[in-house]
Amino acid sequence: MCIDERTPELDQVTALVRDGKKVQAIKANREATGAT
Repeated sequence: MCIDERTPELDQVTALVRDGKKVQAIKANREATGAT
């Protein structure tokens, strides 16, 4: 996945970070990217 690609999942991650919800953002990012 290219860093410049925008997806609804990654937009959600960005919104969580802006809201100060770092742990939730990390979890959402892992789910969106398939990272472990």
